Amino acid sequence: MFYLSVFPQFIRPDHGAVFAQGVELGLVQIAVSVAANLRITLSAARLAAWFARNPLWLAAQRFAMGFVLAGLAVRLALDPRRN
Repeated sequence: MFYLSVFPQFIRPDHGAVFAQGVELGLVQIAVSVAANLRITLSAARLAAWFARNPLWLAAQRFAMGFVLAGLAVRLALDPRRN
């Protein structure tokens, strides 16, 4: 919903067809999103391959995440219930 509230500020009726401007802005947004998501995906793939080659780091990461999750579980268990 936020997207629809921000989008109209970039459309200027005095610069041509409103529909064409909307389509152009939409295509630009899609292109930027695809590029950003592709970069994230490729980075994650490289990171996964690096972890596969370095099992010690993978074990350390799992240990750290286990610690974080255990800490969150303890915090939830000790948190007083409020109604």
